[in-house]
Amino acid sequence: MIKIKKIVALVLVCVMAMTGLVACGKDPKETVKEAFATLAAGESVKGLADELGITEIMDNLEKKPYTIGMKVLLDETSLDELKMLESGSVYTEISCDTEANKALLDLGVGFGGSDLVSGQLYVDEKQLAVAVPELLDKVFYIEFDNIVKNFKDSALFDMMEMSDDDFAMIEEAFASIEKAAEDANTEEMVEFILGFQKEIEKFKDKIEVKEIDAEEFEINGKDRKCDGYEVVVTKKSMVNLVEAAIDYYFLSDDAKEFFDSLVEQVEEAGGVADMDELYDAMDEMKENKGEILDMIETCISDIETEMYIYEGEIVSLEAEMEISDPSGESDETVKIGLELECTGGEYSVYDNYELAVKVMSMTMLKLEKESETDGDNYSAEWTVSSAALEDVTIGASFVMNKKDGDFEASAIIGDDDMKIAIASEGTIEVEKKKSVKVKFDELKFDLNDYGDAVSIGLSGEYYVECDADVSMPKGDKFNVLTDKESDWEALAEELEGVMETLEDLMGSMY
Repeated sequence: MIKIKKIVALVLVCVMAMTGLVACGKDPKETVKEAFATLAAGESVKGLADELGITEIMDNLEKKPYTIGMKVLLDETSLDELKMLESGSVYTEISCDTEANKALLDLGVGFGGSDLVSGQLYVDEKQLAVAVPELLDKVFYIEFDNIVKNFKDSALFDMMEMSDDDFAMIEEAFASIEKAAEDANTEEMVEFILGFQKEIEKFKDKIEVKEIDAEEFEINGKDRKCDGYEVVVTKKSMVNLVEAAIDYYFLSDDAKEFFDSLVEQVEEAGGVADMDELYDAMDEMKENKGEILDMIETCISDIETEMYIYEGEIVSLEAEMEISDPSGESDETVKIGLELECTGGEYSVYDNYELAVKVMSMTMLKLEKESETDGDNYSAEWTVSSAALEDVTIGASFVMNKKDGDFEASAIIGDDDMKIAIASEGTIEVEKKKSVKVKFDELKFDLNDYGDAVSIGLSGEYYVECDADVSMPKGDKFNVLTDKESDWEALAEELEGVMETLEDLMGSMY
């Protein structure tokens, strides 16, 4: 158990240290902060998305009603158990209007190019509605106002022959849900989760950043002068950050009050919140806090980083730290390093790079990216190599004509005995400021498992559209709580006909 705690603590230190590096503050610190932000944001991908107009569309989703949807068709498969589903399709689509607080979910299943059945779920501040248009021309809806009273006065309640005790349970459950919704304080929850930010700010202030001599690096085939910086995260500051995190999230009165309030809200809503393990962990953390902090201080060194920046982006980075034996049985230390070298491209210095993880100066893992733009053609290739995985191939590629949107993409991982490969081709269609659609003419999955080959061939599309129409499904409205018993009887007769049609349809499929 103690070894596991030590490993978790070391991981926590590394994560927090990198958090500090990505978000350090101004003078030379601000320059370093902004450079790390470009690395984390994926400037290379962003550049291509900007050129195609995709970024502008995604930004519009925050301002206008939108639709996100996907449709997948099973074209072929080598799996016998899925053969009967060939030519089958499924789709899902969700439309949201955040300003008006309403949403529409649409799900469907098709076969042989035709829609078999679909379902729609609509919700706004006043009502919830459900429709199954291929089966019934009705839209079933419930209004939220006086829902319990309307239910008791409804024909549905009479037909269910519900006892007073059963109704009392339903009434109590609705009252609990309403109270929980009223008591739920999302602002308080967010405030607690983000409350540790002030400790992060203190940690950032302790990060040491100083300018060093500039050096020249080759970017896009030319030598460029790049500003140099030395960044040091001391182990003392990391220990202090971990201690502050333990105190805040596990040992503080705010943490106890926060978790207690969660339990109370769940129980008031009729649920069961078993937080005993969390409370036990909090007690255990209090007992072992000193040991954890001592172990961290003993086992790790400062993180020392040397980096060079060109026009706001990181061209070169070398970071290193030492880790001692947590058990204390050996005086030897292990040096862990991270090296990044970028050479530029069409959109960013990150278009072409090598990223290596080193242990004792030996490259244990390397990620390489090579991209090229030739007229309207853009291509990118990623490869992963590892000293521990000499016979394993890991890679991906993407090729696109930016003018017509045609693309091919692939990925592979495995060796001669077991290999997974994915290949796709299709078209990216962008309508300026309105929509982006990715059509997959072919999306193929191949698995070779020690000679047993499995393949699945799909096609379909994924799309995002702005200015969506978010409204209740069309059809004859049927109020579940206010319609008469005669309406329910007519519905029952209609459902009998629907079931007979479905039986005939399923029989013809088999």
